[in-house]
Amino acid sequence: MPSRCSAYKCWNNSNQGYVLVRYPSDEILKRKWIAAVGRGKNWLPNNSQRLCEVSSYV
Repeated sequence: MPSRCSAYKCWNNSNQGYVLVRYPSDEILKRKWIAAVGRGKNWLPNNSQRLCEVSSYV
């Protein structure tokens, strides 16, 4: 099953050849990525959500 980027309005996925990375395990860096994703202040990624190489948060 392809992974899709979790960034707001980004439709890139692994089937298109994009590299998708996990959110960092370091909590401080992870919080910065979450704030930059633009999904709202109450949104938290689950273990299967990724960001693509094109997103400027990576």
